[in-house]
Amino acid sequence: MNTTVSAPRKWNWLILDLLGTAALMLGAFSVFAPEQAADVGIPAALGWPLIVIGGVATLAAILMFLRQLRAQRTG
Repeated sequence: MNTTVSAPRKWNWLILDLLGTAALMLGAFSVFAPEQAADVGIPAALGWPLIVIGGVATLAAILMFLRQLRAQRTG
């Protein structure tokens, strides 16, 4: 099995982590401060879905990072 990590895939985990963290922050903002979130255009109904999506994206980014780290160590 080839475990070489190519250059374009090298930083995908970071991009996914940033997007996941942003979704988590926006979700928490709309859940815990719904009036202020509505002022900037984020409906309160999107709070928990954004938190779940952000959590899944961040978890996927962590797993991608660990897979890449393991591939670099063994390869």
